[in-house]
Amino acid sequence: MDGTNTLARLTDQPALDTLAKPLSQAVRGAYQAAGPTGQRAKNALHGVWLGHPLHPVLTDLPLGAWTTGLVLDAVAARNGDRATARAADVAIAVGLAGAAAAAVTGLTDWSETSGRSRRTGLVHGLLNIAATTLYATAYILRKNGSRASGQTCALAGYSVAVGAAWFGGDLVYGQRIGVTHAAVDGPESFTAVARTADLPENSMKRVRQDDADLLLALGVRFDIPIPGVSLPEVVGPFNVVDLRARVAQTLFDRPALNRYRAARETVRASELSIEDTRDAIVLAVGGAYLQVLAARARVASVRAQVDTATTIHEHAVRQRAAGLATPIDANRAQV
Repeated sequence: MDGTNTLARLTDQPALDTLAKPLSQAVRGAYQAAGPTGQRAKNALHGVWLGHPLHPVLTDLPLGAWTTGLVLDAVAARNGDRATARAADVAIAVGLAGAAAAAVTGLTDWSETSGRSRRTGLVHGLLNIAATTLYATAYILRKNGSRASGQTCALAGYSVAVGAAWFGGDLVYGQRIGVTHAAVDGPESFTAVARTADLPENSMKRVRQDDADLLLALGVRFDIPIPGVSLPEVVGPFNVVDLRARVAQTLFDRPALNRYRAARETVRASELSIEDTRDAIVLAVGGAYLQVLAARARVASVRAQVDTATTIHEHAVRQRAAGLATPIDANRAQV
């Protein structure tokens, strides 16, 4: 157990985030860029239609097929049966196909992880890529007639795949990736561990029952959308239920009344100010109109004086022409 924990700590290096974080973001971005189609494909690869993750189902294909290939290689090496050797090649090919499917589903699941799980998943994926590469090389060597070298690559690939599988198990059983964290089965019976009176309102208490530490809490809040009305915070189940409601309503609020009076006086002062302004405007317009009338009267008076002087001058000129007035009288009338 200590050895496996040490291995997990050695691979849990924050430096891996420099590769893991942008890669996971790129995978999520690719699905998002595809819109609704990408979301449907993502759900299918997650195994939504299956009711549980699809990746663990597909991982059995490469490991099972490659295990079968190793057994068939051992039988073929002992008996020299070519048919058995060809069957081993087929098993490796099936494992490669299963590895590709498992890689796509695993990459999709891994893109939603973070922190230590994302780093562990990166190591898990890189080891699987290495194992798949070794098996692909082994398959090519076998087809080219280098069976011994192909068997060596297959054995190395199988060893790496087993190591990758260990990290996969740690993700599921150690870090609970892809496992529901909700309680599926309810309790079969109720066990009393404390009295209600021993747990005051809005408090927590630690108790021990059957070698298990339990934390009891009293403080769930029920919000009521009515101003001034509230219920106490309650957590159950209890054998005695105490329900109490509190209603708070202010009967007389003197500051609010003073604020109302001040606001009312402010409105009244504004109305009086409007009336004063209107009266001032009326007075100003009336005064200006009277000044205009006075100016018109002065203009009419000056015009009458000019007409009178003109008439006197014309009369003096006519008298001079008739010899009835002296020239000085005509000049005086002109002035």
